[in-house]
Amino acid sequence: MPENQARRLDWIERLSDIPPDWMRTVNGEILQELERRGVSRLCHFTLISNLPSIFGLGGVHSVFQARQQNLVLTRMDQGRWDRQLGHVSLSIEYPNAFLMRRYGHVPVPNRPDERWKPLAVLDIDPRAINWRTALFSPVNAATAGGDYLGSHIHHLQSLFAPMVPNPNCPTRSQRHPLSCPTDMQAEVMIYGGVPLAAIRRVFVERTRDERDAQNMRLPVPVARWPAIFHPDHLSGSIRRGEPPAAP
Repeated sequence: MPENQARRLDWIERLSDIPPDWMRTVNGEILQELERRGVSRLCHFTLISNLPSIFGLGGVHSVFQARQQNLVLTRMDQGRWDRQLGHVSLSIEYPNAFLMRRYGHVPVPNRPDERWKPLAVLDIDPRAINWRTALFSPVNAATAGGDYLGSHIHHLQSLFAPMVPNPNCPTRSQRHPLSCPTDMQAEVMIYGGVPLAAIRRVFVERTRDERDAQNMRLPVPVARWPAIFHPDHLSGSIRRGEPPAAP
């Protein structure tokens, strides 16, 4: 077997074959803070066309690992101004719908009537944060070239501060849910990737997307949740203290 193929298979095995105690307390203080706030999920969005690779190759891989193992995946963010190619980007409780709108707004080849590349949101167990070291940013991680990223408990707490370093983000009000970051673009970055064992569900926007994802015979449930794909509505509902409930 060629050496690069052997390395690839070894990585896939290590990422997918996580033992039952994968929720070990590497970041115990971080996890306690998430539990105190009632955080129910981490989110990662991707192209629906990437789902077979994600589930077939053992989870969500960082750009660095995908390159190292010659994995064929379509990247959403080609720039990665956060400079963290060894990490996978996630958000807390709800996806960054503003970025979803930006990255999904790409013409689909041979489908002139389709203005969007269909996206999916992975519902990830927050305990995945224990698996590897994590970084936190109160705003989009690419802001100031990633200068707001940090790994300590106070960096996580900064995601929920009354004000964050984003001039377009309003001050946090008392109605803002305790579990939701002040800025919907705040990020959590997990080193290496997200193990398959931590992915619980897949959310899509439209009926046709649900049908396409279900036809992939994924090992987790697929559900429609249109509310999380519309940034202005989602952001407003969170700030009013009326976040949409998961299906």
